[in-house]
Amino acid sequence: MLLTKIKKTTDKTFSASFIALCAAFSLVSLLRISSFAYAATTIAIGESKSISVMLGLRSNFSITEKGAPNGTSSSKNFNIESMSIYLDSKFNDYIKVTLNAERNGDDQLGILDAIAKFNFHDNFNLWLGRMHPPSDRSMLSGPFFTNVWEPAVVVSRYPSLAFDRDNGVLIWGKPAGGMLVYSAGIFNGHNRAEGGSNDSDSFLYASRIAINFFDPEPTPAYYVSNTYYGNKRILTIGAAYQFQENGIGLSPSAKDDFQGWNVDFLFEDKIGRGVLTIEGAYYNYDLGGQVDCNSGELGSIPCANGRNMGLQVEGTGYLLTLAYLIPHDIAVGRLQPFFRQQKFDRDISRTTNEQIDLGINYVINNHNARISAVYSQLKDDRLIPDNENIDKFIIGIQLMY
Repeated sequence: MLLTKIKKTTDKTFSASFIALCAAFSLVSLLRISSFAYAATTIAIGESKSISVMLGLRSNFSITEKGAPNGTSSSKNFNIESMSIYLDSKFNDYIKVTLNAERNGDDQLGILDAIAKFNFHDNFNLWLGRMHPPSDRSMLSGPFFTNVWEPAVVVSRYPSLAFDRDNGVLIWGKPAGGMLVYSAGIFNGHNRAEGGSNDSDSFLYASRIAINFFDPEPTPAYYVSNTYYGNKRILTIGAAYQFQENGIGLSPSAKDDFQGWNVDFLFEDKIGRGVLTIEGAYYNYDLGGQVDCNSGELGSIPCANGRNMGLQVEGTGYLLTLAYLIPHDIAVGRLQPFFRQQKFDRDISRTTNEQIDLGINYVINNHNARISAVYSQLKDDRLIPDNENIDKFIIGIQLMY
């Protein structure tokens, strides 16, 4: 069925896609002459002080079935998904400050992270500010460190204030030489607004633990990635849990507690000279039978406040991703075909949301320089029959320096 859908792409659409791909390839080929570093550029200020800077860009050309303003034609758009700047200031070996900002595709400038970091030891660190609450691998990877162009939004549904972040306090550590990674925090949480279910200001409690059976994952703090391109042998199993009293509902009088948890794993190892990546996850979201605002479920209403995020849906989700990094170089990079399936079963409306992604990455310098082409099919049987299946095609380019 996927091949049939792909063949229906018109000559005009294919030509536009091909032009976009050639332009992206030419740009990255020119940039290849500079050295892309996995870490940020660091400027020393005195003996112990420094500032690190990193820039990120994600841009794409997309075609979405029935996505045009008339509701029947396919949309065809060039998009700037994200322009990001990451700043880290080091006062000494124990105290650091992080400030990250992003201008998204809607030209809205937002704060990603604003964190005061007290890094006492590899086994124990204290952070305060705006950051990622402990959650699943997909959310903690962020868009720049996935092996599929788009994040797993069908199943990765933990609440957040904005950009998958929230304000709070967090402890994390990597005991046993990084073979164990833990994180736990207290955050403002969901529906915290006048007229929201959490008008009593109950906190969200979030935690995650991960065990590395092969190499420790080479990522900072409690963050992760969906692929390391064979730089490490990875077999990691992680589990996350979040709870918030009165975190779900349409109003202060129609509310219940939010509970969400998931188990995920990542396997990555060299097969011959290539690299095989397998990722899987299971999700469970318990809303106590309540309907949240802006969720699209039966009986859902608009949220009472702009900062009242809503969107939570009771149900279970599944994710499976397969990818293989082909060992042979083609010009300046290597090809990584991938397949991902997401499925979310809603409890209240008894409907299903499922997405299949099939594509290929052209990996030039790991996550720092990459071109992706992906075909996606989203099936949502909550929608009317004519809109139940939506096809999308994306060519994207990602650069970090």
